[in-house]
Amino acid sequence: MACLLSCRRSSEASRDATITVYGFSVAKEPIEKDIFPAFSEEWLQKTGQKLSLSTSFAASEIVTNQILSGVDVDIAILAIERNATRLREGAATKSD
Repeated sequence: MACLLSCRRSSEASRDATITVYGFSVAKEPIEKDIFPAFSEEWLQKTGQKLSLSTSFAASEIVTNQILSGVDVDIAILAIERNATRLREGAATKSD
């Protein structure tokens, strides 16, 4: 988390922020019930910035297709390596 703190722009510190997560459906419960609440509380204590979580969970292939179709996402959690490869190749194609 130290990198996140040092990489954040000071002008954005007073604004609330949203993290958008698209992920494999198995990850939904631990992220929404355990991981994100703990992370957002620690983030608030360290930075004074409130975080909210916007999520979409489905099968790994569906998540990959949504992201490749242009969905704005901060974090992708995938279950299959080929989906990560497809995202990496899709991102490379867009930047060419």
